[in-house]
Amino acid sequence: MDKKEQQLLTCYHCGNTGLMNIEGVYKTKCGGEVRDADGNIVDYDPVETIEWRLLSCPVCGDVTLYKEGMNEECGCIDLTEHCYPQIKEYGDAAVPEYIQRAFEAALKVKNIDAPLCLIALRRVLEAICKEKGADGNDLSKMIKDLVDKKILPEMLDDACWVIRQLGNCAAHADDIDFYKYEVERTTEFVGAIIDYLYILPSKISTFKLSVEKKIKN
Repeated sequence: MDKKEQQLLTCYHCGNTGLMNIEGVYKTKCGGEVRDADGNIVDYDPVETIEWRLLSCPVCGDVTLYKEGMNEECGCIDLTEHCYPQIKEYGDAAVPEYIQRAFEAALKVKNIDAPLCLIALRRVLEAICKEKGADGNDLSKMIKDLVDKKILPEMLDDACWVIRQLGNCAAHADDIDFYKYEVERTTEFVGAIIDYLYILPSKISTFKLSVEKKIKN
């Protein structure tokens, strides 16, 4: 039997990071010439090869669906995504590296240890507040300061309250059961805050520049 190809990856079912077996690969392409109704070339989109990989974890046996995009114009990988199990990665240059690492640490234990994940998510929120220069000697006051300064919208104030309260309960070893959906929602809320403060402004700025360049040409 031929030895299967492997890829170094983190399994977000069990948290193990190691070589996973590639069980299957599917490739497709997008981009290229853009034509109008008469068949005339009116634009050209960069050609991108999308590769989907199904991998199995040698530790827990569960599978991961991984997606990778290669920009053929520059020969660089411009997309990496864990499609299953569904997580959100923040390997974006706009996000401070230590905040990325803290969030990834929380994701690694999301399906393994709910209280530990909630504590880690609270830690991410505190790191974000400090990075944004929030005033206050505790997390509650720092969040209020960011909301008062309009750095955080009031809509996300309630999300911060949830993250802080569940993180506190988990840290104090209270006799409380934490459910999977609570961890999922809390993870989503932290992701939304990272999106709002770091990723979305960077994406808008970059895309605006590309549109300005397109219009000038």
